[in-house]
Amino acid sequence: MIVNALKDLFAVVLDRAGPERARRLKLKAFWPAIAGPALASRARAELNGDEVVLLVEDRRWRLEIERMEPVLRQRLGAAIGAVGRVVVKEAPAPAARRPAAPAPSPPPGPPSPELAGAAARVADPALRSRLVEIASRYLQAAARRDDT
Repeated sequence: MIVNALKDLFAVVLDRAGPERARRLKLKAFWPAIAGPALASRARAELNGDEVVLLVEDRRWRLEIERMEPVLRQRLGAAIGAVGRVVVKEAPAPAARRPAAPAPSPPPGPPSPELAGAAARVADPALRSRLVEIASRYLQAAARRDDT
């Protein structure tokens, strides 16, 4: 029951994110399942239009991905929709850095009717309230990004 409620909440968030951002979010969320743990830890996936760019640190993993491309393309299509090309590039791993502390976000406004409706299936009121707050904050931040 909670899984279905969460799926409904995420569907609302993805619908409001727009199709391109939704595909990017899905790629980021599903990449470990698409690639498997070994490959996911060694390759970063980025979406560039209908092209998926996979960045790997060395030639060995580039060759492995090229060998796996048909399987990866099928899994990518199932997770994020049709993919035009899969491009593999060698690139150094990003330097580990400590992210700056985020500025505190303002409290979210009242949830949209779609969000409230999707969350209504969560029986626990505290959990429902927290899920609505998280989704509302995400949507509020996405709207601010779109305004800039």
